[in-house]
Amino acid sequence: MFVYLVEIGGYGVPIFGFIVALAFLGSVEVFKTRVAPTLSYKTAETLAVSTIVVGLLGAKVWFELFYSPKPFETFFLPAGIVFHGGFIFGLIYFTVWCWIKKIPTAAAFNPASMAVLFGYAVGRLGCQLSGDGDYGLPTTFWLSMKYPSGVVPTSDTVYPTPVFESLFCMAWFILANRFFKDQDNLKPTGFVLIGLAFERFFIEFIRRNKPVIFNLTDAQIFSVALFVIGTTLILKKTLR
Repeated sequence: MFVYLVEIGGYGVPIFGFIVALAFLGSVEVFKTRVAPTLSYKTAETLAVSTIVVGLLGAKVWFELFYSPKPFETFFLPAGIVFHGGFIFGLIYFTVWCWIKKIPTAAAFNPASMAVLFGYAVGRLGCQLSGDGDYGLPTTFWLSMKYPSGVVPTSDTVYPTPVFESLFCMAWFILANRFFKDQDNLKPTGFVLIGLAFERFFIEFIRRNKPVIFNLTDAQIFSVALFVIGTTLILKKTLR
């Protein structure tokens, strides 16, 4: 594990920030490519970038409010973002923008869901490389590893859950691109949401997050909501 990609004189480029930037750029390109010709490249880029910025801020705020032992004292540190916080903030912004601009629902959300899935798959690699504390519980499983020099170091052998998440989401992204290209309904979005829900719900059983209600973590509760929404979109008739 290494916190900085490059470090000179006590200053450096955080590896986490570098990987998040790659996820940022990649997801923007995925959205721009798939949303054409509904939106021009310039408009699509503006929407994607602004949504990601809002999502990242939301993810950080969520971490500070619900996970940080000292809220907002660590706001400018390179680690500490929560996916479902960013998802909620970004979704609200994206939905309002599309509603104001009267963009067709499926034409906007199908490309956006693919971009989110790709960005999440790449972004989790930043968690893995920086050892930011998103790893799992101690285990003797043969794929376990240590994070002795991470942002949140541990000398225990633990589940490398960011790796599991990244591999699953990238595989799901490939499947979504292969089998769901129809822009006349929200089945592609539903498929993506079901994959995200399935992955996050079950990975939480080997992560360190504490239950909040019904012995489920907040991420699992969020996953149940995603699964219900995704399943509804898959079963729903064509939406225009």
